[in-house]
Amino acid sequence: MEYTVALIALVAVGVVVVLAMQASRERQRREEYAQWASQYDWEYTPERSDLARQFSGTPFVRGGKVRHVLSGTHRDREVLAFEYSYTTSTGGNPPSSTTHFYLVAAVRLPRARPTLEVTQEHLGHSIMRVFGVDDLQLDNGEFNQAFRISADDDGFARHALDHDVMRWMLNDPRAMETPFRIEGDTLLAWKATRLTIPEMQALIDYQIDLLEQFSQDVWNDGPSPRR
Repeated sequence: MEYTVALIALVAVGVVVVLAMQASRERQRREEYAQWASQYDWEYTPERSDLARQFSGTPFVRGGKVRHVLSGTHRDREVLAFEYSYTTSTGGNPPSSTTHFYLVAAVRLPRARPTLEVTQEHLGHSIMRVFGVDDLQLDNGEFNQAFRISADDDGFARHALDHDVMRWMLNDPRAMETPFRIEGDTLLAWKATRLTIPEMQALIDYQIDLLEQFSQDVWNDGPSPRR
């Protein structure tokens, strides 16, 4: 009996220590981000629940949380970045849970456009095709094998992903590991990692590099006809 009580007490102490360490790390991260934002004339907000509801699609799910929001101007574009997380539970005795973290960055576009998502092709997509679930195919076989395209407007997708953009993406290693989505007037990109300043800067630079490949009339013309 005494052994059981001692074990429970030890576990309780361990939990308290772990929680205290996590809280300390979070305070350090908040201080780091706030200091960086102040240095570069950005804004930092520890938590923004509205952003969790503002976007849809991958990686956003119901009940997700947005923390460590950094916003400002980079290379003459309005940008923001944040850490997004959600928790999933698995069965078992006792049950276990896993928290999934994503670095998400958003770059403001000149105007709202139809939703267009480009992700990396993988085996699961091939299996989906067997059951008749296909994605948009462009006139570049190598690009079709490397990427999966989901679009609300096929005409706009073909216009945006022209030969120059496809060639650039096929030759840039960052494109092979960085999914993106045009959603309204925002270009979103995400990575399965926690937010760090270097990772954030690299992701935003990739997004702006990508946008600079698009033809200017992608933003200037009217809505593309649906197909």
